[in-house]
Amino acid sequence: MNKPHTIFLDIDGTVTSGEVTAWDLITTNLDQSLEEHHNLLLLLRNGKITTQEAIDGLSGLWKSADNHSKEMFIKIFEQIEIRDDVLPFREYLKQNSIELVLLSGTPDLNLNRIKQKLDIEYGFTSTKFIFDEDSNFSTFVYAVDEAEEKLNIFSKYLIDNNLSPEQVWMIGDGSNDLEVMKKSAFCAAPRHTVSDKILDEVDMLYESMDEIVEILKRLD
Repeated sequence: MNKPHTIFLDIDGTVTSGEVTAWDLITTNLDQSLEEHHNLLLLLRNGKITTQEAIDGLSGLWKSADNHSKEMFIKIFEQIEIRDDVLPFREYLKQNSIELVLLSGTPDLNLNRIKQKLDIEYGFTSTKFIFDEDSNFSTFVYAVDEAEEKLNIFSKYLIDNNLSPEQVWMIGDGSNDLEVMKKSAFCAAPRHTVSDKILDEVDMLYESMDEIVEILKRLD
């Protein structure tokens, strides 16, 4: 196995702890009903409502908050802490000229925050928040099939950068990372958040990203 040119990195549960989702955090911080929020997701999963109806329902829930400004959403995302092992991992990659690319379904506001904190140039998400002319939340765009969307982004990035799958690794924890993992030369997942659905595809489970750094060092 060769040292990778690029490593793709998921955010929720990989860069962050995954103890609470960004979505739940928004609802609770806007003092809205988490039960109503989860009921919308249940209705969607059971085919009782469409994706657009779920988006409209959740958007309406958030817009009923007294303060649903863009600034408020940014403050909410600031509560999500980056895991302690991520920054040293990022520094090692920078020192060794390995590109790090974020590939996530997290809201774009959160993605941009993580990009800035980790000094990452490239980051992609399937979720876009839309704000009105007064910078108040309006609605969001969300990919129904996150796994397919991630794979499409991944494939386009490889073509645009003249890379082959053998030159890239993927680090993630969920079923929406599975298709990209299958296409990557090596894939790893954090032991504390990994989904049972991807265990058969993961080359490595880790407690700390330091373990991935050790593998990279052996490939020098």
